[in-house]
Amino acid sequence: MAAGSVLKQVNSGTPRGYGQTDHKRRLAYAHLGINPSDVRSVAFFRENLRRIRRLINQGRAKDEVTHPFDYLLSSIDPDGRKVAKAYFSVPESYRRLLPPEAFCHAAGVSPYHVLDVIMSIAVRFGAQHSTMLASIALPDVVKKMINKALQPDGHKDRVLFFRLAEYLPARCGWQ
Repeated sequence: MAAGSVLKQVNSGTPRGYGQTDHKRRLAYAHLGINPSDVRSVAFFRENLRRIRRLINQGRAKDEVTHPFDYLLSSIDPDGRKVAKAYFSVPESYRRLLPPEAFCHAAGVSPYHVLDVIMSIAVRFGAQHSTMLASIALPDVVKKMINKALQPDGHKDRVLFFRLAEYLPARCGWQ
């Protein structure tokens, strides 16, 4: 029965390349207002986006997956915002049908610039996250250091404590 329906579809006069997926892809390109033949593949762009996506989603649940273009929403770069606007203007179920270069082309922005913007945002997020973790852990670390410095064998910890508290200069004869 399934084979008969496939033959029926092939023989129905519908040309190849006009299935539901191709139809949705054409609608997505039309939504962006660009011609698919104008979109040029950019060397390593997709591969770099895949790597970034893999890195930023490590340890996340499937329903929490983030696309690198999501980072563009946090950008102050006007070109990054243009690409984000193009990306989010296409319905979510259609986005995956287009190459990432299509969104860059629709926004008139170089894919290499988009990678730079995404990476700068990722670096900023990483630095903010690290600073937050260090700030949260700092009181416990200081308590541990003080407890160790108060031990009879805590001479090095006491010297470190005094240097950090700026009671001793960074360079002094006490080791």
